[in-house]
Amino acid sequence: MADGHLFLLPVAIDDTDQNGARVPETFLTVQWLKIPGGKPTPALESLCRRIASGSVDDSARPQKSKKAAGRKTTSAGTPPTIPEFPREEPGQKIRFWVEVAGWFSRSMWVRFKRLPRSVRLAAYVWMGIALISRCDSSSHRDAAEVTPAKVEKLKAISQKYQGTLEKKDIVALGAEIAKEFASDSDQTATEGSPLLAIAFGAPSSDASVAKLADSAFAMAYGMTSISHRGQVGLTKEPLPSHELGAALERGRANHSTYVLTGAVDKVDGADVLTVKIAKVADGSVVWSKSYTVAGADATKIAADVDANIPILESR
Repeated sequence: MADGHLFLLPVAIDDTDQNGARVPETFLTVQWLKIPGGKPTPALESLCRRIASGSVDDSARPQKSKKAAGRKTTSAGTPPTIPEFPREEPGQKIRFWVEVAGWFSRSMWVRFKRLPRSVRLAAYVWMGIALISRCDSSSHRDAAEVTPAKVEKLKAISQKYQGTLEKKDIVALGAEIAKEFASDSDQTATEGSPLLAIAFGAPSSDASVAKLADSAFAMAYGMTSISHRGQVGLTKEPLPSHELGAALERGRANHSTYVLTGAVDKVDGADVLTVKIAKVADGSVVWSKSYTVAGADATKIAADVDANIPILESR
């Protein structure tokens, strides 16, 4: 039979859809009729009369089936055929291997599309889960490693530097944390570290306020250096002022992406510690929270900081 002559008439008696049916391609090049429940329809009766009278011609075939057939050859019902392997032409070696790479990619895609729909769906779900897991692990690397036991060690370390965070104390704090958690930190990042931790400022005239600020900073630096190992740097000197601009300037000098800073100020007569994470490039504050010093918990403050560290890209 000629390809353009109507000689094969598929008839669906159930809810099979033409666009999703897994049938030979030939079925899709002719008229497709649906007869729900196997009961004749006016369309079928009309076509039967025309066939019996010999009045059926190719021009009478609806265009809908032709368009559906065109879609079918590239859809999930009848996957496209594997392309022909490219031929190498003289003097076209690079082009040949480029075409081979393209042929391989298309062939693998065709084979994948021929798999059962359930298998393909499972593959999509698996790839989605893998991608989400990778992104999550990149943005919160080793966050689970800040165990209660390590928090207790950090508390013991922070108690040594309450109210005494001068240059030598900051250096000692960084060295002690690096030594205590050597297995957790690949390196004690300083120059070019994505996040630069700067000692929290507090008035030296009030010992209790200074102790809370120093303890909160020591805990915050310890937690972030463990959960984001090798990505948190530590300044060796306190800032000359409590202004954010001074912290940003220190971050730029260190070639860091973010700075962690904080300071105690009087707010309505109460001492309040405000902690900030700011972006060095434009000075925008990506996270900030204030804590009333009276009754504040340094461990809770540090946990808040660690939970709000932005995605850090290694350098």
